[in-house]
Amino acid sequence: MQNVAYVHTNGLITFQSTCTACPIVPFPASNVPPSVAVLWQVFDTASRGGIFYRVTSDPELMYQVYSIVLQEMNVIFDPEYAIVVTWNDVQEWFPVPRLQADNSFQAIIATDGVTTYVALFYREVDLARAAEVGFNSGDGVGYFLVASLRDASSQGIQSRSNLQSYDRPGFYVYRIDSE
Repeated sequence: MQNVAYVHTNGLITFQSTCTACPIVPFPASNVPPSVAVLWQVFDTASRGGIFYRVTSDPELMYQVYSIVLQEMNVIFDPEYAIVVTWNDVQEWFPVPRLQADNSFQAIIATDGVTTYVALFYREVDLARAAEVGFNSGDGVGYFLVASLRDASSQGIQSRSNLQSYDRPGFYVYRIDSE
């Protein structure tokens, strides 16, 4: 895990550098630093909702991450700390705000200093425009696309999961370090 993470209003968490003008483009994106696209879209946080983050080594959260990684990936992972970022009731930006178009989602990036996992949670997603969900290496080559939300029919990310035994729709876990 990088030593510095930048949290952006557009649903992006970048590493190594910030991204002040990152247009939403399909992966792989060479103009974007290494990043986690939790839900990469333009959100208006000034009029409604908010973004909250914390760095924590809370034993309960570390145990939850340990348990999920062990159960789902059959790997013993003992995280030391995590960054938790929540976009709560944020609206997609439009010149004219849409009614009842809230989006709530969260990322937990946990590391033991060598290995890093990310858990993505989607409580509510209501978008009118395209968005990307995934991981971008920043070199224009390496990426993993979880979902490319291009139209209303593909926005069921909050009702699916990549986990087999953990019955929680809208919940995804991935290993994201360079190994």
